Amino acid sequence: MEKDYSTDPLDILPAHVRVKLPVQTPCEAAFEYLAQNHPYWLISLIQSRGLNDVELSFAAEAAGSINKSPYLILLVLSPLLHHHSATVREGAIYGIVKDISMLDDARIKAELEHLSANDDSPGVRTAAKEALDYLKNEEKNE
Repeated sequence: MEKDYSTDPLDILPAHVRVKLPVQTPCEAAFEYLAQNHPYWLISLIQSRGLNDVELSFAAEAAGSINKSPYLILLVLSPLLHHHSATVREGAIYGIVKDISMLDDARIKAELEHLSANDDSPGVRTAAKEALDYLKNEEKNE
């Protein structure tokens, strides 16, 4: 399904949520606000397929700071590790790293190991390697 960039992806937000956004465009500041104040609307935006790749990357990264449920966030972010865009894959990794409990998931560890060794994008390989290194350091400190 083709994305329709003629419409504003933020149009899916109810008026009482949208009016409180710090900016009225889909950007890092808006996604961070939604993650902290209206996390389920951020998840809806991510799943709406209305965001372009850069916006989706920022939204994925912001989603990692949602404190509601790490497993809910994993359900949203883990498919993005397979996204066609390296930018989105990298954003998903950064989102996952924000909550160390998500890195404890064996499937995520395996996916990060695969990405760190095999992804076509040097940025994704580096982000995956850094996430795994971060996890190893946290395990040492426990």
